[in-house]
Parts: sequence; structure tokens; C-alpha cells
Amino acid sequence: SFPCFFGIAVIAPDAVPLILGPKWTDAVAPIQFLSIAMPLRFIDVLFGPVITGKGRPGIMAGNMLVAIIIMPAAFLIGAQWGIVGLCYAWVLAYPVLFAFMLMRVLKVLEISLGRFLREVCFPLLSSVVMVVCLYAFHLSFSESLGSLGMVAASILLGAGIYAGATLTLNRSVVRDFKLMFSTT
Repeated sequence: SFPCFFGIAVIAPDAVPLILGPKWTDAVAPIQFLSIAMPLRFIDVLFGPVITGKGRPGIMAGNMLVAIIIMPAAFLIGAQWGIVGLCYAWVLAYPVLFAFMLMRVLKVLEISLGRFLREVCFPLLSSVVMVVCLYAFHLSFSESLGSLGMVAASILLGAGIYAGATLTLNRSVVRDFKLMFSTT
């Protein structure tokens, strides 16, 4: 989810008016903000089935109780500054909520925070490399390619950069691919 959502954040200025029309240009900033926090939400979705499968549904109930308190409070505060304030509320409050839920889930699963972070590190780092390269690409070619060209090129380039960064930074992926395709 990191490369998909971070990629959406990069291409939103070209993609939103292209796909939805120029009236939707004001939606670009909210889409970019929310795209930053959404990878955590995708990880969070896995918590429920795993915890329930471990026979501890009370953990999820507690997590939801905390979410019911934190997120509406953040939105109430953020709403005072309009849609951008709501986006800030999501981007600032949700990682705090996610960290709380993650610690409870990792404890039940008997997984250390270090191990979790090692698993998330390479996709996150590869996504950051992709974003930096895509921003440089946009600065260099946005005027010459136009919106459609930028969106298409960014998707292809982003996928290639992410794959290259992943293969370069995470040697275990290369090993796993070799094992997956070996005939022995």
C-alpha cells in the first residue's frame, strides 16, 4: 500500500483534474494528505481478523473504543480549519491511534516492535525513493508532457523505481524470487 498511496499523492495534481475535471482541483490537497496516512489504515485492517483468530476479540473492541474517542475529537478540532484542517487531523491523529493499536496487537501476536518495523522498513524506504524520483521527474518534465503524459509516465516510472529500489534495498526479496522460480 505504501507505493500505491504515495504514488497517488504525487500524481494527484495531474490526475484529479484529468480524471474528474477542473472543478475538482480543490480536492488535490485532501487526496494528497489522506494518501500519506492510508498505508497505515491498510495495515490496521489486518488487525481484526488476526486478533479474532487468536481468540482475543476484546483487544479489537478496546482498540475501537479508543478510536471512537481519538478520531472524532481530532476531527472536531480540525474542522475549525475546513477540509484542510480535517486532513491534518487525520494525518496527525491516526498515526497516534495506529501506534496504540499496533502495540496491543503485537503483544497478543508475540511479535516485537523491532521485527514489525523491519518488515515495514523496506517497502516504506523503497516508496520514499520512488516519491523523491517522481517529484524530480515532475519538476523536469511536467510542462513538456502534459497531464495525461505525466500520469501515464509517473505510473510506469513509479512502478519501475519501486521495483528497482525494493530489489536493491531488500536482498531477501531477490532470494525469495529465486526460490519461487527455482526448479529444484
